[in-house]
Amino acid sequence: MEAAGLWVGFVASIGTILQLSGEVIKYIEDTTVALAERQSILREIIATNEVLRSFEDRAKRDDCKPSTNALKALQEPLDQIRVVFESLKRELRPAHTTVGRIVGSTTWYFSKHKINNMVSKISRFNALFASVLQNEHLYCFLSLTC
Repeated sequence: MEAAGLWVGFVASIGTILQLSGEVIKYIEDTTVALAERQSILREIIATNEVLRSFEDRAKRDDCKPSTNALKALQEPLDQIRVVFESLKRELRPAHTTVGRIVGSTTWYFSKHKINNMVSKISRFNALFASVLQNEHLYCFLSLTC
């Protein structure tokens, strides 16, 4: 029963992160300045989303769910990347006034150092998630063929 609860929580966590990162992507795309920095962070967010969607799909399948160890190992990194995306969302959220929206769409609030730091963080999470996913695919394959 514990494993089923972990799966449900895992899928819910990923769903929350995907929704949050979708909002961040929209905010970044609505900004008209700092093209190179925006593209860099967008690439990392989108790549991470693809890996997380694969995990979500895998957790919803009945034939080979992720192992309990994988789910437990990923819970803390999922919480950490959620915090990163919440921070980005908070800093990129558009203003509620027309003037604020115009100024916000033409202003990039991040320094190159901060963007590089965020890209690096997201990239590390992406590599971790991809590595665990790859190991889980191998585990599932070996379980089905043995």
